[in-house]
Amino acid sequence: MLFNSFAFLLCFLTISIVAYYLIPFRIGKNAVLLAVSIIFYCWTDYKLILIILIEALFAFLMAVIIYNTEKTIKTIAYIFSLVTVIGALIYYKYAGFFLQIINSGLSVNIAGLPLGISFYTFNIISYLTDVYKNETKADMNPFNVILYLLFFPFVLSGPLQRYKFMREQFVNRKYNLLDIANGLRRFIIGLGKKVLIANNLAIISDYVFRDLPMDEYSAAICWLGAISYSLQLFFDFAGYSDMAIGLANIFGFKSAENFNYPYIASSITDFWRRWHISLSTWFRDYIYIPMGGNRVGKLRWLFNLFVVWALTGLWHGAAYNYIIWGLYYCLILIVEKLFLLKILKKAYVIRNIYSIVLIVVGWVIFNCTSAEQVFVFIKTMFSGLPIITIEFLDGLSFLYLLPYLLAAVVLSTPLFKFVYDKLNNNVITGIVVDAVLVLILITCVIFLINSSYTPFLYFQY
Repeated sequence: MLFNSFAFLLCFLTISIVAYYLIPFRIGKNAVLLAVSIIFYCWTDYKLILIILIEALFAFLMAVIIYNTEKTIKTIAYIFSLVTVIGALIYYKYAGFFLQIINSGLSVNIAGLPLGISFYTFNIISYLTDVYKNETKADMNPFNVILYLLFFPFVLSGPLQRYKFMREQFVNRKYNLLDIANGLRRFIIGLGKKVLIANNLAIISDYVFRDLPMDEYSAAICWLGAISYSLQLFFDFAGYSDMAIGLANIFGFKSAENFNYPYIASSITDFWRRWHISLSTWFRDYIYIPMGGNRVGKLRWLFNLFVVWALTGLWHGAAYNYIIWGLYYCLILIVEKLFLLKILKKAYVIRNIYSIVLIVVGWVIFNCTSAEQVFVFIKTMFSGLPIITIEFLDGLSFLYLLPYLLAAVVLSTPLFKFVYDKLNNNVITGIVVDAVLVLILITCVIFLINSSYTPFLYFQY
């Protein structure tokens, strides 16, 4: 089930909120959340719910063993649990890819990919690791662990949550009308980002990357496609995160932010502090720092960065372009940390141009379907003729799409939030803002009626 589907908006969400707030006790509310989360997950493929339930019970049992045994057994149990859950992820997501590398002619038939497996696997790893390090207690109630992994706002695409942060809210959270109202507002803003901005920009990027023959590329067309995809991906995933955080707020839960205007970054290092923050934080806390981080010799530090970014690329999917994309950022970050950041500190405008150009090129690598397309696309961006034909623009209905592209550029900066917060500080203008949000909601519904199926991009990762 998608957050931007009629089944979710008109039926599931309304029933869930009503049922949740009709139950007077917190344990009953948690039971409602678990029930609706299971329904939400089963909506797409009920057969795969067994996998996440089995992994949740496994995580519960292993955490109890890790927490209540002496050091040797504790370490063995921890290693066994990590091997098991990572093994499941590799089997479902990467087995076909690795087998094809070993034997390119091999026909591979792997069972269907469970929804959200990359996200809930990382949540399991963080929970077991925190218990092993005594940073949190093992929960003796399997209900809480299952709800943690299945909580429907976060289960499919995050943001990733630490267990101790969520468990505190399972046990002790407060509800007030302001949080509910702010949650609804945040949800509508996220829905608008997805339906009005991302979906319309997808028309441009899909045409350039998927439909246009490579011999028809020009510099202008490639830059248009690359910028459109960069903005589409941001508004698609940031929109999902807004919707997820807003939904959590409606039910009394807090969540850390997942995006902080990444396209105004002053360096690639700064970009990765702003983009998909929960994933960057997870890799830092559970891979990079345990390997020694930057508090080791230079060669070991370079190796640590290589491992983190190779895994970051591979996490996004079993394909060569994702691995190359990860290593692309690895190389840039090494150069920045060695000497370039010192130079960029003094280059105020140039550093932002430098950052956005490298980010856009990175998304080209991320989105292309072959090495040939990557090479031709990037080569044309920087050496092709800056022409774009009237026939191309007409075929794309570019005049219709141009306002969405311009709106995306403006909304990717903090300007909207600044104006939004200022208006909400006044009762009268706050009412106007809410009226505009209602219009956005109605407009989104109209667009959904007239559009085709548009899943969130990060559901495939």
